[in-house]
Amino acid sequence: MINQQNNPQTPTQPSAPVTKAGGKQINTTAILGIIAMIAVIVVVVAYALGYLDFLIPSGQTQQEEEQEEEQEKQPLPPIGISVNAPSGKNSGDTVVIEIVATGAEQLFGFQFDLSYDPSILSYVSNEEGPFLNNNGADTTFCVDPNTGTAGTLKNYACTRLKSGSTAVGVTGTGALAKITFTASSSGTSPLTLTNVKLADTDADKIDADVTNGQIVIS
Repeated sequence: MINQQNNPQTPTQPSAPVTKAGGKQINTTAILGIIAMIAVIVVVVAYALGYLDFLIPSGQTQQEEEQEEEQEKQPLPPIGISVNAPSGKNSGDTVVIEIVATGAEQLFGFQFDLSYDPSILSYVSNEEGPFLNNNGADTTFCVDPNTGTAGTLKNYACTRLKSGSTAVGVTGTGALAKITFTASSSGTSPLTLTNVKLADTDADKIDADVTNGQIVIS
């Protein structure tokens, strides 16, 4: 008697649907996959275009929008900064020098160095002028000048402070600072401004048109 063994057969995987067209076999599953991929790409592109339309108004390119922003923020005109010195002073007199701003627009802060002849003038003190603080109505913060070098007041600076979240500058003409000296001897001392820096409410630079001065002590 011969024992017969049943050989297990490996189940065959179902093949992808195949469609015959023109004598050629076409894999329907692959075609459906390609169609789905194209649909996803179309959706992504449409979303991207819609997002760009949200960022950039219709009919306006990003470059045009940047140009508009640049045009909106035009540089402010230069501010005249000059030294106002008294006349008719004699040796031993107190001398007050004013640093004056002329034609300012939205001025928010300033800085300068002042040079003088230390053999003729002796530095005593400084104080903020009434212009930046709007005659004391507004709050400002000032840094006293460095007096370590004879004949030079370095980095004298003042700035307005924001009112809440709003920065407002001052416009017009007025004294930024008052510097007090004693006339120690007769002669003529130059009064020279250097390192002049002006800023608006956005901390952007404003050009300065500087006029230096001198004082004659009899």
